[in-house]
Amino acid sequence: MITAQARQLTPAALPMTFTVTDVICQFPTGSYDVITCVATIHHLPFTQALTCFRRDLAPGALVIVGLARAHTSVDHLLGAVAIPANAAMGWL
Repeated sequence: MITAQARQLTPAALPMTFTVTDVICQFPTGSYDVITCVATIHHLPFTQALTCFRRDLAPGALVIVGLARAHTSVDHLLGAVAIPANAAMGWL
């Protein structure tokens, strides 16, 4: 769904492709200018995933947005506060 929206919002004249794949088993080899990994790196075999990224990433950018597990009451409080803030940002 997010990939379809990205495709729709990207001007057709831009030389851009979007791929959703299994980074460990089915990562299409090639040369990528940017690889993004949003809220998933903690689910992957970390070293294996980074090895795949490094192998196929041209001199460019690796963008990783991760998630941390809540351990303390402050972590849980911040997570609870983030729910409406994230919803508001999505709405905007």
